[in-house]
Amino acid sequence: MKSKMKPNKQELELIVGHANNAHPLGMLANIIFIGVLGAALFGLLFKGKGIIGVALFGLVVT
Repeated sequence: MKSKMKPNKQELELIVGHANNAHPLGMLANIIFIGVLGAALFGLLFKGKGIIGVALFGLVVT
């Protein structure tokens, strides 16, 4: 079910302002964190094959 409400001009400017303040290094840190977490979970689920998860993360990022 979609919401019929649309943001007003002030709300939209606030959302866009926050999106523009995102720092590229912060985004990179989040991507690396998610990749390391994913590799660790992959290693736990597949009996210690975490290096395969790291390799897959490297392939996805590059």
